[in-house]
Amino acid sequence: MRQLLRTSLLSCSQQIEAWLPVGWRRYQPLSSPPSLPELCRLVVVGYGATPCHWTIHAWLHRCSLPPNFQISDCSHAYAVGLHLQPVALSRDSGALEQLRRVAFVLDPSIERVLQLRELGLRAYWLDPQAASSGWLDRGYDDASASRMFGLPAPSFLREHGHRLCLGSAGERWEHQLQSPNWGLPGFADMHVPDAIAARLLAGWLNACNRCGLQLIRLSPTDYEYHSQPFSALDRPEGEGDEGWVPPLLIDGLIDSEGLEVELAWARSGQPLSPLCPTPTPQPDVLWDHGSSAGGERLQLPTAAVCVSLYNYGDCILSALDSVYRQTHAGLELIVVDDASTDGGEQIVCRWLEEYGRRFRRALLLRHAVNGGLAAARNTAFAAAEADWCFVLDADNNLEPEAVALCLALARTSPPETAVVHPLVELRSEVVSSEQPDRALLTRIPWQREALRHGNQIDAMALVRRSHWQAVGGFSHIPDGWEDYDFWCKLIDAGFHGIVCPQRLAIYNRHPSSMQLTSTLKSVRTLNRLLTARHPWLQLEPRPER
Repeated sequence: MRQLLRTSLLSCSQQIEAWLPVGWRRYQPLSSPPSLPELCRLVVVGYGATPCHWTIHAWLHRCSLPPNFQISDCSHAYAVGLHLQPVALSRDSGALEQLRRVAFVLDPSIERVLQLRELGLRAYWLDPQAASSGWLDRGYDDASASRMFGLPAPSFLREHGHRLCLGSAGERWEHQLQSPNWGLPGFADMHVPDAIAARLLAGWLNACNRCGLQLIRLSPTDYEYHSQPFSALDRPEGEGDEGWVPPLLIDGLIDSEGLEVELAWARSGQPLSPLCPTPTPQPDVLWDHGSSAGGERLQLPTAAVCVSLYNYGDCILSALDSVYRQTHAGLELIVVDDASTDGGEQIVCRWLEEYGRRFRRALLLRHAVNGGLAAARNTAFAAAEADWCFVLDADNNLEPEAVALCLALARTSPPETAVVHPLVELRSEVVSSEQPDRALLTRIPWQREALRHGNQIDAMALVRRSHWQAVGGFSHIPDGWEDYDFWCKLIDAGFHGIVCPQRLAIYNRHPSSMQLTSTLKSVRTLNRLLTARHPWLQLEPRPER
């Protein structure tokens, strides 16, 4: 989670304890920053921001300022740095050299302050709960905000509504925009001509927050995440309204129902998501070829393809045909129907009657009740006899060499290798402008650091069955990411994966795919759940792009 969402409800002392590594406390970088002089030149480092951005004035509201404070653009004026982006970005861009020439540096992130101190800069923490300097109140009035920006008075908004949503979360959200939500979908496009206007806009936002409007920034910029300006605004006067929480930053698509979930989570103190038990339904055998009946066969399967099926009767034949075309000879096919209601299991039965004897072993199992994707995969792995299992969902396909090449690589890999994953081609029926030139879903090899920030490895991979068993199999994750959780479990157990650097699988993205119908809508809840299960993850509250 980003810092604002993780710590916005914590007290200052709790934030400090959360961020301070024991070895760094000797630097004491969190003492109160010096007062700024009456005439000051601000050296702003943060995604190209200048004093013409409202966020700068929000943080000046938390600085110690003299009554006649003014911002100067004179090169000879007293210079103070305002650092509002990741330290690595500042280092790589050369911005740290600018900051070495100022009197001191202010930053609202405790973590970044500590990093800047380690690099020899005189850095201080901008405490969002420090006493207000009154900077946003000086010269602010509702009429000026109305004339400059065409904005209504905050008191009117509060009288007739409860929330103010800044920005847009997509077409569905805009169709649903109604009471109790006020909305400014074009917030990011408002014309702010100069520093005076930026200060006025910040004053208007401050007045909205102070009168008890629930501020929600939809589709925020990276700069707004890292600069955390909403945390610098005044809290509601008195105790505030019941249910008010510090402003939320929500990225990606969301609808009104999803917004209620996010608000409920924030109001409850941002608890860790509960861990969900994985169902273990007992399967019925619908079709069986080649299973040993009490005796041992001379030739056991050397690899299995495990197919999970739930209401994909219109796709399953294409997936099965891709398994039939595999060049690997010692193959077994395990299909688990997870209580489909579209007759998909009957389609598989008919296909197996015609083609099932091509395999060294073929098995169709059916759950009487739906157990979910993790349960279906676990049933397939438990039924398999081969040491290595290739995971295939019913709406995807394998290239003919997929099992043979991945298995050959697996046999040369270290014993800690749990996964061999191929490059996966993305074929999408869904028009998207986010990645128009991207042909491959899987692009990089297995690395813990890459997986720390989001899943990079598709489920279509060859998995060592003994390591699957060692970590307790797949776990049920509501709305998706069972594969991501499984990779993390393997990492936690000391196992790893390797890439087979050839395009050997095809992921079909279509309007009814689980990713689009469930996963992307629940990405914030999933991030919280996965972080609770694997604390080393650093997931952000935005969908994977």
